[in-house]
Amino acid sequence: MMTAIVLAAGLSNRMGTKNKLLLPYRGKPMLGHTLENLLLTTVENIVVVVGFEHAEVEKTIPIHPKIKIIYNPEYASGQVASVQRGVLALSEYSTGFMICLSDMPFLQQSDYQDLIFTFYDKITSLHYPIIIPHDGSRPGNPAIFHTYFRDAFLRFAQAGKEVIQQNSQYLYKMTTTNPNYFIDIDTPEEYQKYCKKDS
Repeated sequence: MMTAIVLAAGLSNRMGTKNKLLLPYRGKPMLGHTLENLLLTTVENIVVVVGFEHAEVEKTIPIHPKIKIIYNPEYASGQVASVQRGVLALSEYSTGFMICLSDMPFLQQSDYQDLIFTFYDKITSLHYPIIIPHDGSRPGNPAIFHTYFRDAFLRFAQAGKEVIQQNSQYLYKMTTTNPNYFIDIDTPEEYQKYCKKDS
């Protein structure tokens, strides 16, 4: 079983006065694209962690049996708290969890699915695989972790970054030139460049 943890609790500080997850792109809020594409994959559960302006954000989340909404009251403390809330909500039957940013509207079903297939392919050789997309010079998102690392996520102050650093023998870099894994929308300039023309 694969669970997607969708981080949707942030303050959007770099976007100014706007909550970037509510900004329109191709007729729907940015968060909607992430959830729409994840629902088309083989992911069995989607945990959406909300916080900042959660009432408005929750209005954009479809009612679906795969989707569970978790509120993080410590959303102002940073992303790690949201990741840990999502990890705490994992099903005991989950084999892996994919940590998804909700400000990457260009990721398609096939992009998520390629990572998932790679994860299951590497279980035999790596036992507890960690999968990240990589273009040879930088890592992208999302990342998938075997649930073996669940407790480590709850211990480490930097969560995923520390888990990867201390378990590099399990890390597999999925080589890709697909730009979708590397574009997230943080600033008005990025929104204008990548999204505004299609909004």
